[in-house]
Amino acid sequence: DDAARAHYRRVADAARDAGVAVNVVAIEGTRCRLDVLGGLSDTTSGSIELIDPTKLRAKFDEIAKRNIIATDCTLVVRLQRGLAFVDDDADDAAGDDDAADDA
Repeated sequence: DDAARAHYRRVADAARDAGVAVNVVAIEGTRCRLDVLGGLSDTTSGSIELIDPTKLRAKFDEIAKRNIIATDCTLVVRLQRGLAFVDDDADDAAGDDDAADDA
């Protein structure tokens, strides 16, 4: 616990010093340790979003529609074992590519 707190304190300090705001997105009902992760957003003037698991898709769609505030960056998403991202639009996108190839 102390090691985790120290790690995230170092990450938060480095982000703040680089002028980066860290926003934390967590799922309600999980053990994501906001008492530790929240320090990232507190230190960097970021935000914390606690999302209802039944509304994940709608919330991430909403987040994706926000103005772009960063480019040339890396996003790290950590999922619990047994969870995976599903691209519901993958079949549609593949179909669109095929249609473009036929034209």
